[in-house]
Amino acid sequence: MRKQILEKFSDDFFERTKSKALKEFGEQMNLKIDTGFVYKFADEIPKFIGGEDSLIKFLGRNIKYPSSCLNGNIKGKVYCQFIIEKDGSISNIEIVRSPQECYSNEVLRVFKISPKWKPAILNSKPVRFRTIMPIRFK
Repeated sequence: MRKQILEKFSDDFFERTKSKALKEFGEQMNLKIDTGFVYKFADEIPKFIGGEDSLIKFLGRNIKYPSSCLNGNIKGKVYCQFIIEKDGSISNIEIVRSPQECYSNEVLRVFKISPKWKPAILNSKPVRFRTIMPIRFK
């Protein structure tokens, strides 16, 4: 079959067609990064400056067990969703799920004072990135 096609069309025809298609579709599907878009996947995910150990230390130093929750003996995880901006700052902090409002308020307070992170990288450019982080209270 290939031989019959090649007899009818030259190799040059296929190269020109391929080149034209790549140019047209490449421009439409260009790997231009919309830096205003919020990504969930990236070449490099955002990282807390200093790594995971530093994040754990930051949370450990700053999260205080809410006194209003002490009497209830309620345990569980708070799922906090936020965006790490291109400059590493955190925005759009919200609680996705929480066993108790007092836990939610504490997690929101701590993420609002978080230092900047190393932003996500996509195609060698920093991009906005949405993530969800569980914080356990026990």
